[in-house]
Amino acid sequence: IQNRLISSLDRFDPADLADAFSTVRKPAIFSDQVLFSAEGYLFPDTYEINENGLDNEAALLERMVTRFDDVANQIDLVGGAARLGVSPYQVLVIASLIEEEAQASIDRPKIARVIYNRLAAGEPLGIDATIVFALGGDRDLSASDLQVDSPFNTRLYAGLPPTPIASPGRASLEAALNPEDGDWFWYVLTEENGPGTHTFAVTEAQFIDAVQICVEKDLGCG
Repeated sequence: IQNRLISSLDRFDPADLADAFSTVRKPAIFSDQVLFSAEGYLFPDTYEINENGLDNEAALLERMVTRFDDVANQIDLVGGAARLGVSPYQVLVIASLIEEEAQASIDRPKIARVIYNRLAAGEPLGIDATIVFALGGDRDLSASDLQVDSPFNTRLYAGLPPTPIASPGRASLEAALNPEDGDWFWYVLTEENGPGTHTFAVTEAQFIDAVQICVEKDLGCG
């Protein structure tokens, strides 16, 4: 987000924006928690900026946090998290994983279910987008990258990464609060239900079959 703002608003000063990121307030629902960064809760949306706001970095970040507060209240983030037995911040982290993994909206609640199923089983999530985040951004992962010793490496470490890996929109937050019922443990991009869709597997054999489809369609597996 910081890079996006600098590239979009040429009157924003990089140093002042960095200061604004370090001092921006937490959303109201996280007021009693220690958060190490603003990652994840600067709500992605369209913001109209008037002439007076073109060089006011802190004011824009405040609007983004206020928007997060509004959406969190509208979708009952606190109540929904309690019903799932997780914290609101954990929902935010899960939503960020969904944001990075889902290409089609119909997959979001199913990806959420896979994440919850794996968490309940104590199995690593195996979401490579967390490794990309740990290594600093968009890139193709090598075999050695998959072994990087980072708390964000969800191939090596079970549980959620320590922070969100993206700023999730409303659809991903809602999916994290409303996972679809199912026993799925894996998902693979196969486009079986249209562009960007995944096949969801209950058994390892189903997963292996889906990976083969992904390989044959040259969708990024293998």
